[in-house]
Amino acid sequence: MFFEAELDNVVLCPNDCSFSCAARVLMNHLNGNQCPKRMFQCKACGQQVERGDKGEGVKDHLAKCVERNVRCVCGQDLPLSHQITCDEVSVKCQWCDQTTLKRKDQQPCTMGCAEMMCGTATCRDDHDSNRTVEHVRFLCKKLQMQEGVIADLQQRLQPPRSKPAPPPNPTGGPASPQTRQRSASLSAVTSKFFSSK
Repeated sequence: MFFEAELDNVVLCPNDCSFSCAARVLMNHLNGNQCPKRMFQCKACGQQVERGDKGEGVKDHLAKCVERNVRCVCGQDLPLSHQITCDEVSVKCQWCDQTTLKRKDQQPCTMGCAEMMCGTATCRDDHDSNRTVEHVRFLCKKLQMQEGVIADLQQRLQPPRSKPAPPPNPTGGPASPQTRQRSASLSAVTSKFFSSK
């Protein structure tokens, strides 16, 4: 009798949803789809999500969860995050808003910045004229890096200080083997620098 009386006591939902009921009905409220504060664990990412009044918390999370599997346009069932890198996904060109462009059909900026575009002459021209400052900065950094490489190579090619450098050839005759070697190394470095553009 005492136990039955306890089951008839009114209790509050432990999830703090403001629902009160007889203790005997509380488990139905908690285990069913009644408690809006009931936690749901996403099977894809493991995150705990509050159910919400009509399950909207779960629906909202599932719509955004990047780990849940979806059918991609490439034909595979993969996590939603795959669409960020999939080459078959249609994306907008940053310059003309053309949306029928597949990611794999975008073209990188020829000046070396990270922006992609559809590759029409209009977009390339717009991009180049609007990003001139960034392109010049990028090229200056690349040039400084190359200058550092050249200086390092020049230092490596210099003879050790303990040996005196051979005197210059005053007759204008053929260059020494060391001078020819330095000249060939510098030519290789400069041709590599200019061919990388």
